[in-house]
Amino acid sequence: MTLVGPGGVGKTRLANELAAELETEFDRIVTIDLAAGAAALDRLDASSLRAAATLVMLDNCEHVVDEIARPVAEILVSSKLTTIVATSRRRLDIAEERLFSVRPLSTPVSEGTVSDLVSCESTQLFLERSAQLDPSFEVTVENADVVARICRLSEGLPIVIELAAGLTRSRSLDGIVTAMSRFGTHDLEVRRRDVHEHQQSLTRSIDWSLQLLAQNELLLLQCAAAFHGTFAAESLAELHELVGGATTESLTDRLVEHSLLSFDGRFRMLEVVASAVRAATEPQVAATLDAAHTDWARRRCAVIAARSTRPDPDLTFADFGHDLDDLAAAADRLAEFEEVHAWVNFVGPIAEWWVHRGGPVDAERWQQFLHAAEPSAAAVGLAAGLAFHSGHTGEDAAALDASQRAVDMANSLERAELSVTAFVAMGNAHQRLGDHANAAAAFARAEQALPEPSNAYLESMVLLCKSRGEPDVSRRQALLSGIVERVGSSSPAMRVAAELELAGIELDAGNLDRAAELVAAAERVAARIGFHEALATGCNRTGDIARVRRQVGEATRAHQRAVELGQRIGHVGVIADGIAGLSRTHLQAGDPTTAGRLAFHARSLLPQVGLSEELTGLADASSDAAVVPLRDLLVLVPTATSDPASPTLLTPRETDVLRLLRGDLTQREIADELYVSPSTVRAHVKSIYRKLGVHNRTGCVHHATVLGLLSPPSAAHR
Repeated sequence: MTLVGPGGVGKTRLANELAAELETEFDRIVTIDLAAGAAALDRLDASSLRAAATLVMLDNCEHVVDEIARPVAEILVSSKLTTIVATSRRRLDIAEERLFSVRPLSTPVSEGTVSDLVSCESTQLFLERSAQLDPSFEVTVENADVVARICRLSEGLPIVIELAAGLTRSRSLDGIVTAMSRFGTHDLEVRRRDVHEHQQSLTRSIDWSLQLLAQNELLLLQCAAAFHGTFAAESLAELHELVGGATTESLTDRLVEHSLLSFDGRFRMLEVVASAVRAATEPQVAATLDAAHTDWARRRCAVIAARSTRPDPDLTFADFGHDLDDLAAAADRLAEFEEVHAWVNFVGPIAEWWVHRGGPVDAERWQQFLHAAEPSAAAVGLAAGLAFHSGHTGEDAAALDASQRAVDMANSLERAELSVTAFVAMGNAHQRLGDHANAAAAFARAEQALPEPSNAYLESMVLLCKSRGEPDVSRRQALLSGIVERVGSSSPAMRVAAELELAGIELDAGNLDRAAELVAAAERVAARIGFHEALATGCNRTGDIARVRRQVGEATRAHQRAVELGQRIGHVGVIADGIAGLSRTHLQAGDPTTAGRLAFHARSLLPQVGLSEELTGLADASSDAAVVPLRDLLVLVPTATSDPASPTLLTPRETDVLRLLRGDLTQREIADELYVSPSTVRAHVKSIYRKLGVHNRTGCVHHATVLGLLSPPSAAHR
């Protein structure tokens, strides 16, 4: 068996633990370190291997794979009493070999209690190594956030965790975070006399792997390191071509074989590894890569802008959301050099999509560049995006101002298609202010600006506005049902919005089953298209339904999921609604103190949030409480202790598969566990990835944990 994985992932340590476990199973155990070369293999005596049951541990094989593969194969054939465990960054590629992928340790996925944190594998290792240097070191409420940050920055790579822990004698925890954030984990070093030189820093560990690469493989790796998060094979090939390379599948396969890239539908390089590769890249090559990455990002923006044609941009969310980090990096690069015109032309055409997807927005920078820009199509898009962002963050007046600026620029350019964008932004701004009549008028003007009026989406927006301002419930219900019938599957985002409104009506009427059906249908579509605002709203509706049914645990979980989704996209409205829902839930559960504090914070975020008279009084009584960051507030919210119900997004069988994906089981092993065929498991996995908007197992487990579909990692999931 070969334990394979990137440098510093803990292959040697795992092999040693395995040897200790198997000590009584063999007559003898022989450990051979091949870091110095293949000659060390000569220590094995063929006759003694045939005479006694022997476990041979071969460490650091990656540099001598070509030299040792045949001898190892011959040993396995000639000696049936011999078992070999090898550690390597690439496989030996012999017939008898079985691979075991060593993955990074689990890391904290979000802020939580100290007990949640210390149950995480990466935290346990950091605590163990820090305590060796300072026996009094422990994780406390005061330092928990910083320790969690260190472990997340390590991405669960044991070498990085140990390097960070080695600094606790000379630096504060905040200082370690600063060093890891500003300078990168590759700069951390440890001086230990019992480890190889290539294990004393991440830079040396990566250099150890780079020595095995041909020049064309190295250039492809440097291209991969230019990306952030996951990336598609065609994106890697395009960037490689832009810098003069020629990508082939076999070339990419080599990087995966060397454990420098992982693949699960999309490629991914650990950011700590990518940072080290970037640091090792020559400045001239790095500058060429930066320019090529910006060029790639511009092309990507053009594709997104073309796909995001009004009136329904939401269909592009699921297809291009994974590129957002790379687009943000390219935009930051342009902003750093104060290329205002280039930046506006880059961000403006996709600004609205960017905001709805939850991309990072520096509002001050956006405002600054918008004021410096001449009227153009890109500037109109930027103003509209800024209007949506201001609405998300609760700054409704600023949203209206930005939308008015978009309208003015569109009018000055006399371009009807830009007027559509501007009036849609204005309609949404009026909608958030509760001015349904002016919102309907703005959407009607957007429809009139279209080359071919009678657009189903914009007509439906007008109807939606009218329904929100309609006091007669039956008429309101008829308007919303008309929207669902009108748009069908052509405008899924609009259908989702109408179904969630209908669910609210059914909830108020006491028709809980029908309300739950509408929410479940809306959530499925929202998850498919990446419509996070609607998904969060659906979670809040689910929480309201559960509270009416007196299912306190389910209500709490649903509202917490809504708040976490709202945090992801920076949407104050759904966050405030979620906290208000938690407040109502705790009041129902007989905890007025927590209910009052939550109501106070919900109102602090959004003054117009809906609160009952009783909760308003409790909020007033808590008004002397300090306003705390939202992440700290959530730590104070008691977590439901009952077992979670089946997630509304997934079928029961998909939920079973999801829980098994957290472990190290292959899809075939999951199939055996569930007594189904491997093809059935593959179909379920594909469906889960699509519903959660992810592309690999790590992202799936992380995202499902954030959504509350999986409980946080614990010792049981090691």
